Amino acid sequence: AAPGWESLLKMSSTPLPDGSRTCPWYDPDRLPFFNGSPPQSVYQMFLRGHTKNPTGHCIGYRQLQPDASQRGDYVYKTYQETKLLCEQVGHALRSLSINKGDKVGIYSRNNPSWMLTSYGAASQGIVTVPIYDSLGSDAAEYVINHAELSAVFVEEKNLDNLIKLQQKCPTLKHIVVMSMFEIDAAATESNAHITSNNAISFNTFLSLSSNANHPPEPITPDDLFVIMYTSGTTGAPKGVMLKHKAFIDSVGSAEIFFQRHGFTFTSQDSIMSYLPLAHIFAQQCDAFMYSVGGSVSFSQGDPKLINDDLMACKPTVFPGVPRVFARFEEKIQQSIGKSNPVVQLLFNFALWRQSINVESLQNPSDFWNALILSKVKAQILPNVRLVINGSAPLSPKTNDFLKAIFNCPVVQGFGCTETVGGLLCSGLRSKSGSVGGPLPGVYAKLVDVPEMGYVSSACPPQGELWLKAGCITHGYYRNEEATRDALIDGWLATGDIAQWNDDTDFGSLTIIDRKKNLFKLSHGEYVSPERLELEYAKCGLVSQIWVYGN
Repeated sequence: AAPGWESLLKMSSTPLPDGSRTCPWYDPDRLPFFNGSPPQSVYQMFLRGHTKNPTGHCIGYRQLQPDASQRGDYVYKTYQETKLLCEQVGHALRSLSINKGDKVGIYSRNNPSWMLTSYGAASQGIVTVPIYDSLGSDAAEYVINHAELSAVFVEEKNLDNLIKLQQKCPTLKHIVVMSMFEIDAAATESNAHITSNNAISFNTFLSLSSNANHPPEPITPDDLFVIMYTSGTTGAPKGVMLKHKAFIDSVGSAEIFFQRHGFTFTSQDSIMSYLPLAHIFAQQCDAFMYSVGGSVSFSQGDPKLINDDLMACKPTVFPGVPRVFARFEEKIQQSIGKSNPVVQLLFNFALWRQSINVESLQNPSDFWNALILSKVKAQILPNVRLVINGSAPLSPKTNDFLKAIFNCPVVQGFGCTETVGGLLCSGLRSKSGSVGGPLPGVYAKLVDVPEMGYVSSACPPQGELWLKAGCITHGYYRNEEATRDALIDGWLATGDIAQWNDDTDFGSLTIIDRKKNLFKLSHGEYVSPERLELEYAKCGLVSQIWVYGN
């Protein structure tokens, strides 16, 4: 009989001859991604979800109430309706002579049309380039010109800024204005502000497909899907090129990982899209949900309304970043602090009792969960069954707090834009503090950084984390120098300092430092400003922070 998960977890992760380690239980012949029939493109991954759930919810948004004072409940497009809209987008792009390999930008907060544009373009082999809607004019101008965008899809609040840039961007020929909340609404059709600036509404754009019939171009996994621009720490933004294969491998690897942990995603699962889709973590999460036929509910784009949106859509899976989770913890503690002394006493005891179980990897107490903790959960994420932290490390204290409150796994991932998000992940029952080990198909090794005192021969082994996998970028767009610096013999040098833990033979990693962006003080001590920024950002009074060493 095949060994169970617990015995697989304890299998030796002996380093390979090159010093790297990989997922010890993964056998690509026995557990191939997508059962041996992987999609050939990101759009085909979406069609996989369509096959699983054609009449089920796909993308959702909140419509304005009749009095236009507030948003109502979520309304959804089915997978079949979404598929037809994506096809319209693809045909409309082709009618504008935008063809396979051409690039279009998306300059907007998350909204349903964002998804339709991205996946509709992908259906025709057209490359999308997200532009952070919070970017200043100089950075937006750089991205448009560097990526040679022929069209930009923009939300109305960014339209004026884009119009000012148009004369400085010779390749930009078309501007399409998206509605944040409506797909079918014709409200923008009569907007003089749009028509006077030679832009068209998303509705008018879709109508271009009515007389167009452009068969989809053949797309291979090695074709380019998206260029994600990262600001980095210095210099101009770098365009990370990600092929369709990178997303396919990322989703396939994560799916097998969760299945081996006994967690299966279904078409009944859902997430809320609120993390910026110009960030790879959000794109990875949404792509995964579409591939299993689950639903994606778009937030209103206002951080102050996140809790209201969460209670309206009640997601079963919640991806987040440390700042979001720290605010959850702060809000819960403030709410409990306003309660009567008996409630405070019961809550603190229940939290203490559950935290002991979490730290010792025991099952949580059903009694304390039913008595009080489930009532707290019901006020934030009543249906959640998986919480995923990414972007930055989550403190063990907050990690254990979330596990106790939500009574579900809280996993910590590690990745970056160059890796299509997470490719290291902690187990569903792992102790807090590590980022776990390599996902299926991922190789990791530590490379000596002697000038900082980190060597892989130490106990525990420490060094710069290098990664190799099918989901890793093949380079930076029009930047050979940066590509040579980051990709060495097929390995991605992350710049993060990590150590292998000896908690189990499986081998997990903890990020302990950063090779780049370090300050050396006058007495010789190295300081990581990112660590300080993370600590200071926990204060509710801090909105943004930057630590500078002089």
